[in-house]
Amino acid sequence: MKELSFLSFAVATGRVGVVFLDRGRLRHWQMSITASKDAKKASNFADTLIRDYCPNVVVTQKLNEKCRKGPKSQQLIAVIVEKATQHPVLDVAVERPRRYDNKYLEAEALVARFPELTPWQPKREKCWDREPRHTVIFEALAMAEAAMLGPTEQLAAALG
Repeated sequence: MKELSFLSFAVATGRVGVVFLDRGRLRHWQMSITASKDAKKASNFADTLIRDYCPNVVVTQKLNEKCRKGPKSQQLIAVIVEKATQHPVLDVAVERPRRYDNKYLEAEALVARFPELTPWQPKREKCWDREPRHTVIFEALAMAEAAMLGPTEQLAAALG
Protein backbone atom coordinates (compact mmCIF):
# COMPACT_ATOMS: atom_id res chain seq x y z
CA MET A 1 0.00 0.00 0.00
CA LYS A 2 3.03 2.26 0.00
CA GLU A 3 2.12 3.41 -3.53
CA LEU A 4 -0.82 5.39 -2.15
CA SER A 5 -0.89 8.75 -0.40
CA PHE A 6 -2.31 8.98 3.11
CA LEU A 7 -3.62 12.04 4.95
CA SER A 8 -4.02 11.14 8.61
CA PHE A 9 -5.84 13.18 11.27
CA ALA A 10 -5.48 12.76 15.03
CA VAL A 11 -7.53 14.71 17.55
CA ALA A 12 -6.52 15.43 21.13
CA THR A 13 -7.76 17.91 23.68
CA GLY A 14 -7.11 21.38 22.28
CA ARG A 15 -5.35 20.29 19.09
CA VAL A 16 -5.63 18.42 15.81
CA GLY A 17 -2.57 16.82 14.26
CA VAL A 18 -2.17 15.82 10.65
CA VAL A 19 0.46 14.09 8.55
CA PHE A 20 0.62 13.50 4.81
CA LEU A 21 2.51 10.45 3.56
CA ASP A 22 3.04 10.15 -0.18
CA ARG A 23 4.32 6.77 -1.32
CA GLY A 24 5.66 6.10 2.16
CA ARG A 25 7.52 9.41 2.45
CA LEU A 26 6.52 12.04 4.97
CA ARG A 27 5.69 15.18 3.01
CA HIS A 28 3.76 17.35 5.47
CA TRP A 29 2.90 17.52 9.14
CA GLN A 30 1.25 20.13 11.29
CA MET A 31 -0.73 20.76 14.41
CA SER A 32 -3.72 23.09 14.61
CA ILE A 33 -5.20 24.52 17.76
CA THR A 34 -7.83 26.44 15.81
CA ALA A 35 -9.24 23.25 14.23
CA SER A 36 -9.92 21.85 17.69
CA LYS A 37 -12.15 24.78 18.71
CA ASP A 38 -15.39 23.59 17.11
CA ALA A 39 -16.91 21.37 14.44
CA LYS A 40 -17.02 24.06 11.74
CA LYS A 41 -13.32 24.87 12.14
CA ALA A 42 -12.39 21.16 12.12
CA SER A 43 -14.49 20.65 9.00
CA ASN A 44 -12.89 23.58 7.19
CA PHE A 45 -9.40 22.43 8.25
CA ALA A 46 -10.01 18.90 6.93
CA ASP A 47 -11.63 20.16 3.72
CA THR A 48 -8.71 22.47 2.94
CA LEU A 49 -6.09 19.78 3.51
CA ILE A 50 -7.97 17.15 1.52
CA ARG A 51 -8.36 19.57 -1.40
CA ASP A 52 -4.73 20.75 -1.20
CA TYR A 53 -3.08 17.31 -0.93
CA CYS A 54 -5.56 15.15 -2.90
CA PRO A 55 -4.73 11.99 -0.93
CA ASN A 56 -5.86 8.53 -1.95
CA VAL A 57 -6.72 7.70 1.67
CA VAL A 58 -7.88 9.77 4.65
CA VAL A 59 -7.13 8.09 7.98
CA THR A 60 -8.95 8.77 11.24
CA GLN A 61 -9.31 7.00 14.55
CA LYS A 62 -12.03 4.38 14.73
CA LEU A 63 -14.83 5.50 17.02
CA ASN A 64 -15.74 2.37 18.95
CA GLU A 65 -15.73 1.13 22.54
CA LYS A 66 -11.91 0.98 22.53
CA CYS A 67 -11.61 4.69 21.69
CA ARG A 68 -10.34 6.62 24.71
CA LYS A 69 -11.18 10.07 23.35
CA GLY A 70 -13.55 12.42 25.12
CA PRO A 71 -16.91 13.48 23.66
CA LYS A 72 -15.61 16.66 22.01
CA SER A 73 -12.67 14.86 20.40
CA GLN A 74 -15.01 12.13 19.15
CA GLN A 75 -17.30 14.79 17.69
CA LEU A 76 -14.38 16.41 15.83
CA ILE A 77 -13.24 13.02 14.49
CA ALA A 78 -16.79 12.38 13.24
CA VAL A 79 -16.80 15.78 11.50
CA ILE A 80 -13.50 15.00 9.78
CA VAL A 81 -14.85 11.61 8.66
CA GLU A 82 -17.98 13.29 7.31
CA LYS A 83 -15.88 15.79 5.37
CA ALA A 84 -13.72 12.98 3.93
CA THR A 85 -16.81 11.23 2.60
CA GLN A 86 -17.56 14.33 0.52
CA HIS A 87 -14.32 13.87 -1.43
CA PRO A 88 -13.21 11.12 -3.83
CA VAL A 89 -10.93 9.45 -1.25
CA LEU A 90 -10.97 6.25 0.72
CA ASP A 91 -11.94 6.94 4.32
CA VAL A 92 -10.19 4.47 6.61
CA ALA A 93 -10.79 4.37 10.35
CA VAL A 94 -8.14 2.54 12.36
CA GLU A 95 -7.85 1.73 16.01
CA ARG A 96 -5.17 3.79 17.67
CA PRO A 97 -2.04 1.60 17.51
CA ARG A 98 -0.43 0.98 20.87
CA ARG A 99 2.78 -0.88 20.08
CA TYR A 100 4.88 0.86 22.74
CA ASP A 101 4.65 1.31 26.50
CA ASN A 102 4.07 5.05 26.12
CA LYS A 103 3.81 7.88 23.60
CA TYR A 104 7.40 8.94 24.13
CA LEU A 105 8.80 5.55 23.10
CA GLU A 106 6.43 5.57 20.14
CA ALA A 107 7.67 9.02 19.09
CA GLU A 108 11.29 7.86 19.43
CA ALA A 109 10.62 4.90 17.12
CA LEU A 110 8.81 7.09 14.60
CA VAL A 111 11.64 9.64 14.60
CA ALA A 112 14.05 6.81 13.81
CA ARG A 113 12.02 6.15 10.63
CA PHE A 114 11.18 9.80 9.92
CA PRO A 115 14.17 11.87 11.13
CA GLU A 116 12.65 15.09 9.79
CA LEU A 117 10.38 15.01 12.87
CA THR A 118 13.32 15.18 15.30
CA PRO A 119 12.66 18.83 16.30
CA TRP A 120 9.07 17.90 17.23
CA GLN A 121 9.91 14.76 19.20
CA PRO A 122 8.18 15.11 22.57
CA LYS A 123 10.31 14.74 25.67
CA ARG A 124 8.80 13.91 29.00
CA GLU A 125 10.29 16.05 31.73
CA LYS A 126 8.39 15.04 34.88
CA CYS A 127 5.49 12.67 35.35
CA TRP A 128 3.29 15.53 36.54
CA ASP A 129 4.02 17.73 33.51
CA ARG A 130 1.39 18.15 30.83
CA GLU A 131 1.67 16.04 27.73
CA PRO A 132 3.68 17.90 25.09
CA ARG A 133 1.43 19.34 22.40
CA HIS A 134 3.27 17.74 19.48
CA THR A 135 2.37 14.19 20.53
CA VAL A 136 -0.74 14.55 18.35
CA ILE A 137 1.47 14.66 15.24
CA PHE A 138 3.02 11.33 16.22
CA GLU A 139 -0.42 9.90 16.90
CA ALA A 140 -1.50 10.86 13.37
CA LEU A 141 1.68 9.31 11.95
CA ALA A 142 1.18 6.07 13.89
CA MET A 143 -2.36 5.79 12.52
CA ALA A 144 -1.17 6.53 8.97
CA GLU A 145 1.41 3.76 9.27
CA ALA A 146 -1.21 1.38 10.67
CA ALA A 147 -3.40 2.03 7.61
CA MET A 148 -0.47 1.92 5.18
CA LEU A 149 1.26 -1.17 6.52
CA GLY A 150 -1.67 -2.89 8.18
CA PRO A 151 -3.93 -5.58 6.85
CA THR A 152 -5.45 -4.86 3.48
CA GLU A 153 -8.88 -5.62 4.98
CA GLN A 154 -8.99 -2.04 6.29
CA LEU A 155 -8.60 -0.57 2.83
CA ALA A 156 -10.89 -3.20 1.32
CA ALA A 157 -13.59 -2.33 3.86
CA ALA A 158 -13.24 1.32 2.89
CA LEU A 159 -13.81 0.38 -0.74
CA GLY A 160 -17.10 -1.24 0.26
